Amino acid sequence: MATDMFMLNNFLPLFVFVLIFVFLYAILEKTKLLGNSSRFNFLVSLCIAVISMFSGSSTELILAVLPWYIFLMFFLLLLFTLFMFFGVNEKDVWPKVGGQTTIFIVMIIALIVSITKVFGPVFTPYAAEGTSNVFRTIFHPRVIGAFFILLIASLLIKNISENV
Repeated sequence: MATDMFMLNNFLPLFVFVLIFVFLYAILEKTKLLGNSSRFNFLVSLCIAVISMFSGSSTELILAVLPWYIFLMFFLLLLFTLFMFFGVNEKDVWPKVGGQTTIFIVMIIALIVSITKVFGPVFTPYAAEGTSNVFRTIFHPRVIGAFFILLIASLLIKNISENV
């Protein structure tokens, strides 16, 4: 019975194809980025999904980031349910959670971690442990400190320009 679970690995390219196709088609239809033609959006989504299905690194990236996104959506579902259980209105839940910006930042961080996991050996091809070297570089205290200094400076500039 446990060996049947490994049969799903044969269908991973198909799952990745469907996932990329559906998400890309939905985004193109919603944003009207390429125009109003549904056929053209369908064709573009189909081509990109087929190309990514045969690319091993894009499949690995999607399989690395997808559990994080599913966990985040499940956590948000539970959080929204908890707030609404205690009587908070639906429209008031987003500000209490931190807003869409917070969720977007968490998703970007998960994407960056997944990119370093998948493409670590590409970034540092001669290192024995590519992923940890990329992690060490990105999450070095000096890099994080510089990021926070830039974040504080941008918030200060925003607040100063609003008050003038």
